[in-house]
Amino acid sequence: MNKPEIRFKGCNGEWERKKLGEIGDTTSGFAFPETEQGGKNGIPFFKVSDMNNVGNESVMSNANNYVSDEQISHNHWKTYTKIPAIFFAKVGAAVLLNRKRLIKTPCLFDNNTMVFGICEDFTDADFCLYLFETINLASLVQVGTLPSYNGTLVENMTAYIPPTLSEQRQIADYFRSLDSLLSGCEARLSSLRRLKEGTLRAFFPQEGETEPRIRFKGCKGVWERKKLGEIASFSKGHSYSKSDLRENGYPIILYGSMYTNYKFVIDEVDTYVEQKEKSVISKGNEVIIPASGETAEDIACASAVLKPGIIIGGDLNILTFGNEFYAPFMALTLSNGSARKELVKSAQGKTIVHLHNTDISKAVVYYPPTLAEQRQIANFFRTLDRRIELERLRLEKLKQLKAACLEKMFV
Repeated sequence: MNKPEIRFKGCNGEWERKKLGEIGDTTSGFAFPETEQGGKNGIPFFKVSDMNNVGNESVMSNANNYVSDEQISHNHWKTYTKIPAIFFAKVGAAVLLNRKRLIKTPCLFDNNTMVFGICEDFTDADFCLYLFETINLASLVQVGTLPSYNGTLVENMTAYIPPTLSEQRQIADYFRSLDSLLSGCEARLSSLRRLKEGTLRAFFPQEGETEPRIRFKGCKGVWERKKLGEIASFSKGHSYSKSDLRENGYPIILYGSMYTNYKFVIDEVDTYVEQKEKSVISKGNEVIIPASGETAEDIACASAVLKPGIIIGGDLNILTFGNEFYAPFMALTLSNGSARKELVKSAQGKTIVHLHNTDISKAVVYYPPTLAEQRQIANFFRTLDRRIELERLRLEKLKQLKAACLEKMFV
């Protein structure tokens, strides 16, 4: 049946099957001399990388390079004016990403890209963009070659078009609204991550300093400086693997999850195993650091395990501190402070890098003179991490919603 699963009220009739060449035509870019690049004013010259400037937005509005009217006249270049048009990669790895953007201004574009000029007499431009999001141009690429395709192949592809411009515009309006929500969510997430990055620098003493630049009200005094070996005891988890996982049983932390599932505080664990002999079980308030990983940067991360009764898997170094230390703060400073740089330097290996407790014990940490300040700092960043995670999940759900709607609102 040539009808989508979901339609707007009042929309009926079958969609028409057309070749893309019937609703528009393709034009390839040209090799643009590097000596001519770098202008900041004039006609935009678009490359594939310019699609990164707009995030989730559908319209290409900014280019990294512009060319002047004088350059165009001197080189006898022809500005592309059949706008609006859909812009996408036609050569190289970017082809496989299958991204498209809408261009609504006269432009030039390089020879790794292509545009699809839209016949607006019977096809709404914004609708056409979302139609193209359902078309997998990467399917045109032949295996074993540099990813590429030509305009003829694109124009010979077929798609289904609503019988009226009114329906096309309703669909386009809906997806523009979704894209606006996506862009806003992405902007908020990016802003929160920048806030965290900047705040971390402000809340911890920098090189040559003994106090942070920002402190909570009532907090004062020089921060303490100690080697971890002076303030912590060290042990290791017991070996478990992914094959040991079960739907229920004893909660366990596997070292691989440190890179994907957990922040600097582990509140909940959703992986389970049958308990083995010699298992290492948390008593609460330990700090764990991976003992191996692919890169030194990967394994130089720490998390605090707050709850007792959780099995700590193999390839995890365990640090236990006294009552004068707040485990989440220690995990935070080990993951972000000057101690992290020392852990990165201590990691050894090529294909797989390793971090031993003996190396960790030599790392120097700075910490506030009071437990109360440690708690305030850690709790602030826990709250910030929760906000970041909520925004990340919101963005993910919006992306899933858009993908589902593209599937059900197009034929």
